[in-house]
Amino acid sequence: MRNPESAGSIDIDTYGLTRKQVGLNVIISPEQAVADKMAKTIFFPDMDEVDYFAKEKVKLIGKVISKKSKINGMNRG
Repeated sequence: MRNPESAGSIDIDTYGLTRKQVGLNVIISPEQAVADKMAKTIFFPDMDEVDYFAKEKVKLIGKVISKKSKINGMNRG
């Protein structure tokens, strides 16, 4: 969906069909997806994966380390 104003909580499209009737679960704005990825890259530049949960109150941050890394196999406990 290219119109950012329509991507929020749209329930009805221009033809009067609901998202359920059309079979849509989620509407994705490509521009918003790119902006979100850019923000994650800026705030967590060295991380391989950043995901948000619980209305962005919880962040899951992941980094792949090599087998030769000094921290590979270390236990936090």
